[in-house]
Amino acid sequence: MNMPDPGPLTDDEIKELEQFLLHTEGIEESMDISTLDGFLTAIVCGPKAIMPSEWMRWVWDMERGEESPEFKDQAQAQRIIGFLIRSMNDIAQTLMRQPELYEPLLLENPNGGDPIPILDEWCCGFMKGVQLDSVGWLPITAGRPEWMCRPSCSTAPQRAGMC
Repeated sequence: MNMPDPGPLTDDEIKELEQFLLHTEGIEESMDISTLDGFLTAIVCGPKAIMPSEWMRWVWDMERGEESPEFKDQAQAQRIIGFLIRSMNDIAQTLMRQPELYEPLLLENPNGGDPIPILDEWCCGFMKGVQLDSVGWLPITAGRPEWMCRPSCSTAPQRAGMC
């Protein structure tokens, strides 16, 4: 039996996931929504399949991959983890079916009503995903060592050095 495709996260679901990542007890160094998008993009387009049991801990704790959130209950855990899996699946389906339609989820600087996209967080997330399979990505990254994330890759002081 084929299950219907739930599709991409809605704007409200993205906001809910973002609020969870930024304000939940038990996780201090979690990814923001843009970093998560870059991270999941690297995972789905990487040379090797990386299981959620390997990558999810980095969503909660970008620095060490050790912290985990304190969910209110089983329903919240299923909902949040479901958002992560749906987001990953949506990125994968978009890149496989219509890559020209893929748009990274970027934060914006309001800039007085003329928003400017902020690329740093998405790029740091992507490179964190690359680092989960650095050997598999070696044919690409070996020729471009300057692409590897440096401690200064994030503009947020609390995130510096975590990529």
